[in-house]
Order: sequence, then C-alpha cells, then structure tokens
Amino acid sequence: MYEAVHRQLVETGEWDRLLAALNRMLSESGWTDDMRNRSREKARSMQQLSFKTILDDIQAGTATVSPQVKVEMMKLIRETLEQFVEA
Repeated sequence: MYEAVHRQLVETGEWDRLLAALNRMLSESGWTDDMRNRSREKARSMQQLSFKTILDDIQAGTATVSPQVKVEMMKLIRETLEQFVEA
C-alpha cells in the first residue's frame, strides 16, 4: 500500500509539494541552520573526517525538530491523503 500511495504522490506532484513545505518549515524554525552548524562543528572537531559519524549525528538531531513543525506536517500529510481517498 505504501508503494502505491508514494507513487501516486510522486506522479501528482504532491510529494514535491510536501517536501518543499517541510524544507520551508525546517528552515523557518532554524532547524536547518542548527543542523548545518552542528555538522560543521562536528567535522572540525574530528581527527579523521567520517561521513558516517556526521550522518549519525544529523539523524540523532531529527529528535530536535520542533513539535509545531511535526504537527503542521502531519496535518498537511493527513489532508493530502484524505484528498486521495475522496478522489
């Protein structure tokens, strides 16, 4: 079911719309800049640069996404999926 929904979202352009909304919200909340700065500092402090270590740090940082962004994205996703069910 996930694959069918994902394919329909991609084909209709809704996936890109949701992704753009998420990027905008993360940027407006300062999360993107925080993660960028956190990654830079992590990279500068490493003896041996490790992409995996930086990626792990960013993945752990997803827990710091504001509740407001999470709620708003869930609302957008829910509304989008409801439109597909109604259609």
